[in-house]
Amino acid sequence: GVLAGHAPFMTTLREGFVTIHEGERLHRFEVQGGFADVTPQGLTILAEHARDAGVGNPNSATH
Repeated sequence: GVLAGHAPFMTTLREGFVTIHEGERLHRFEVQGGFADVTPQGLTILAEHARDAGVGNPNSATH
């Protein structure tokens, strides 16, 4: 989640990976440019291109 007390902001994204932590699972997406908007309600990513890079376990050496 978004840390309490932090100011909302918007930023550009470079090519790379976005990892979402959901309990014991990691969801990875490869993104190619776009924007990230961080608000008290959460994070919104608007990517030019996105590809599912798989699901992993945070204890795994490959994810």
